[in-house]
Amino acid sequence: MGILALDKTPSVVAFCAGITMFLGVEASGHGSAHEQILKISEAIEDAPEDAKLYLQRADLYLAHQYPEPALQDYQKSLQLEPELISAKLGLGTIYLNQGEFKLALKFLDEYVQKVDDDSRAWINLARTYYSLGDFEKSIRHYDNAIQHTPNPRPEWFLEQAQTAVECHWGAGDEEQIKKAYQAAVKKIDAGIAKLGSAITLEMAALEYERLSGQYEMAIARVDRLMGQARRKESWWIRKGDILRDAGQIESSQAAYESALEAIQQLSESRQQLKSVMSMSNYAQEQIAAIKN
Repeated sequence: MGILALDKTPSVVAFCAGITMFLGVEASGHGSAHEQILKISEAIEDAPEDAKLYLQRADLYLAHQYPEPALQDYQKSLQLEPELISAKLGLGTIYLNQGEFKLALKFLDEYVQKVDDDSRAWINLARTYYSLGDFEKSIRHYDNAIQHTPNPRPEWFLEQAQTAVECHWGAGDEEQIKKAYQAAVKKIDAGIAKLGSAITLEMAALEYERLSGQYEMAIARVDRLMGQARRKESWWIRKGDILRDAGQIESSQAAYESALEAIQQLSESRQQLKSVMSMSNYAQEQIAAIKN
């Protein structure tokens, strides 16, 4: 599949008839998607050979999650101006989302060869290489994405951690699996160091620590997070589970008992909440299992 040559631009009349339904936005308000795209479409009618106009309209379509007209406009802009590098980022993004990973790789690689400080391109390259099974390159490109933005998104670190698991999984023996989870913890902790304590990152790191048998680290993390939390009952249960997995049975029982004490301190109405009752029942079951 190559870049398709388009014979004519989308009809402005057809565009006007369907824009509100198509974009899912109101056709009023200064600067709305409708007004912006309509204005560019009218400009294209006056200057049908202006590649940058197609690029601008493609960016708007893509931003509003309508890839097919965006794809056509990106292709048209490159047909008119083959060195219009931003169009290659758009095409790479669309092809990645469509599962056309080799095409995505082609356009994204061409883009970063010219623009090497755009985190959007690096994150899409990281995801493309992950989908192609090249986990080492994927991890490197997550690093590039994180390096080139002051505000990386938490999910980038979660995705990179999962990639690290895949990369270190090896033949699946127990030692390789532990290394995989330990590598994931390092990636997530790097995110916490950069972004601060985000609960989604902390919980992922906690689970990887538990899976890798890093129980002391997991317990230390729970203690730190519990110290920051207003309500403690769920953290006591997590601590009890980790201590149980670590073989520290008496300490595990004490943690479950602390969870029940924390629940007893809640108002009666909160104690009757389904989630709280479920935690209470779980803690009691664990204590009964230990005693038996």
